[in-house]
Amino acid sequence: MKKTKKKAKTMKLYAKKKVSTFVEALPYLRKFHGRTILIKLGGSVLIDNKLKNSMLKDIALLNFIGLNPVIVHGGGPDISKEMEKRA
Repeated sequence: MKKTKKKAKTMKLYAKKKVSTFVEALPYLRKFHGRTILIKLGGSVLIDNKLKNSMLKDIALLNFIGLNPVIVHGGGPDISKEMEKRA
């Protein structure tokens, strides 16, 4: 019985954190809805399976809520330089 209560409490805290994150992100989700966004991945993300799976879930969520993510691996310095020009 104690494990069930502890698990329920943990799930409630997790849900509150997720809701808080979405509320904070909402203005940006509205602003960028329907737009293409560039996600630059480094090699370390692809090596760590747990990190890679988490990242892929986040990218799928971005797509589900109306953004158009494009993933780029490599080209970091050139992408960063181009982003600085546009800022």
